[in-house]
Amino acid sequence: MKLKGFYFSLICSFLCINATAQETKKDYDPVLFTVEDQTVRLSEFEYVYNKNNQNDKDSYTQESLETYLNLYVNFRLKVKQAEEMGLDTLQNLKKELEGYRKQLSKSYLYDREVTDKLIKEAYERKKQEVRASHILINIANDAVPSDTLKAYKEALRIKKELDRGKDFETLAKKYSSDPSVSENGGDIGYFTVFETVYAFESAAYNTPVGEISDPVRTRFGYHILKVTDKRPAQGKIKVAHILIKVPENPSEQQKAFSKSRIEEVYKHLEAGADFKQMVKVYSEDRFSKKTNGEIPVFGTGKMVEAFETAAFSLKEDGDYSKPIKTDYGWHIIQRISKDTIPPFNEIKDQLRKRVERDTRSQIAKNTLVERIKEEYNFKTYPKNKEEIFERIGGTILMGPYKMENKENLDKPLFSLAGTNFTQKDFVEFLESRQKRKRRERAEKLLQEYYNQFEQESCFNYEEAQLDRKYVDFRNLMKEYRDGILLFELTDKKVWSKAVKDTVGLKNFHEANKNNYMWSERVHASTFISKDEKTAKKAHKLAAKGKKSVQEIVKKLNKKETLLEVESDIYQRGDDSRVDAMEWTEGVNELKSNENGQFYFIKINEVIPAQPKTLNEARGYIISDYQEHLEKEWIKDLREKYTVEINREVIKPLIKQ
Repeated sequence: MKLKGFYFSLICSFLCINATAQETKKDYDPVLFTVEDQTVRLSEFEYVYNKNNQNDKDSYTQESLETYLNLYVNFRLKVKQAEEMGLDTLQNLKKELEGYRKQLSKSYLYDREVTDKLIKEAYERKKQEVRASHILINIANDAVPSDTLKAYKEALRIKKELDRGKDFETLAKKYSSDPSVSENGGDIGYFTVFETVYAFESAAYNTPVGEISDPVRTRFGYHILKVTDKRPAQGKIKVAHILIKVPENPSEQQKAFSKSRIEEVYKHLEAGADFKQMVKVYSEDRFSKKTNGEIPVFGTGKMVEAFETAAFSLKEDGDYSKPIKTDYGWHIIQRISKDTIPPFNEIKDQLRKRVERDTRSQIAKNTLVERIKEEYNFKTYPKNKEEIFERIGGTILMGPYKMENKENLDKPLFSLAGTNFTQKDFVEFLESRQKRKRRERAEKLLQEYYNQFEQESCFNYEEAQLDRKYVDFRNLMKEYRDGILLFELTDKKVWSKAVKDTVGLKNFHEANKNNYMWSERVHASTFISKDEKTAKKAHKLAAKGKKSVQEIVKKLNKKETLLEVESDIYQRGDDSRVDAMEWTEGVNELKSNENGQFYFIKINEVIPAQPKTLNEARGYIISDYQEHLEKEWIKDLREKYTVEINREVIKPLIKQ
């Protein structure tokens, strides 16, 4: 309904206020109005007004300020009533508010400086592609320290061999655990940001071309990288292709036939043949043939090297390659479009999301945890930690964890600002997380859970302080709370009531029925036939007025359907043919149209102007009834609560 839509927009506009500007209070900040015991100061109203009129900076007129002041007073009146009705205690609203708080908190619970650096780093890396080879010394992520040290020493030994000039590919095939090394000699081709794990990516970007990195640890083990090339990012490209397949283990004759066929296609293209037509006639790629040879957009490392190289070598949209050979057969590739790296500001938000989902986000989280620990005087109690680890022991691996006896678990593991986080807290954390059997070392698994517990405890503690630390956070939470209260109350008082209150709606319609009028209308029938003779017979029968429309149709359509009739009620403007007639009962002359049809119109009845029924105007009536209920509600609120407004306060805001 129009009122509901307007009102919801108004609520949202109040909610979306970023109250950061309120951090700086004006020296002159008098009370603008009060609702009972609640005060609203000039700074609050001025910021709300600025926020919702930011595209009209010259709107500081007496009229516009008074209008908005009236709206804002109404807003505060409704919130006052919602609070008195106890809507803020409803569980569904409290749950919604908590969900909003969690979402809003995310923008505060990370180190912004570190995250911004990671985003800029990702953008700079996105502009470049790296080609590298690697040797992998595989070691499980949860390996015992002795095995980890053994793997590291092995990586160092191989690095020394490389430093003495040994061939990288030879050593890769000899030592690397990467299963693809036998085919590629350790060469993993070109890649860019977000395409490998962060530690590997950083080693590749930070190692100069031609040099070999020190061993770098990832969840797969230890890697030694040799960077063989760096080049500007190729971006992404969309192409179409024509494929002539080559069978597996082909004979020389089959090889020759495939090659001659692709060369035949190329000659046709060179002679001016349409690429799409060549796809239809020749291509053996049954998937891309349906899309004129087009395949999904791709970037570096997504296609076989020969195909990718040929595609990115095409200079202009529409250019096509010479025949190129891959393991799939012979291709001719046509460039459809190519995208370069967009400016930083265009993809900043996209990069932020990628960074937040990526393992590199842990850097920002760790930085924040350290800041929280320092700010809140973090203290740890190692002996108490050792004690609870020993008590839990191997039972952590047995399945869903549950400690039956939780007595004497009040010793602190660590504290923040004097608040203790105890052994019992940690046990309950484990019970909420450990749900299955694990094949790991108990001590390592416990340490991982403990690290999570410590980090989440720091985050939760910091989240509880956000209202105190940030004025904008506190105000946004209050505004959202007021908004959901108001939305709930408005639904009860206006939106749903207007739909469900059938008696009230009926009475409102009866009292205002002259606001919902039909203008003069006619009930008319349009007779249509492709057969002129049939049309003339129908016209003659209709003009006499002795037979009804249905009787005329039945009489003339005995053997086959020669005559069609469209009957409806028309207002002025509904049908130009009906508009052209004099609106009196009768028949106009027989005419023909551009489709070779013959037609005439019979006005059966002239219907005078009259009120619409409730069902005929229900949507409009409900909308107006909502507006009526809204006005009555405001009137009641103004009578119930005392509102005092100091209009002198807003005079300095008026533009002269």
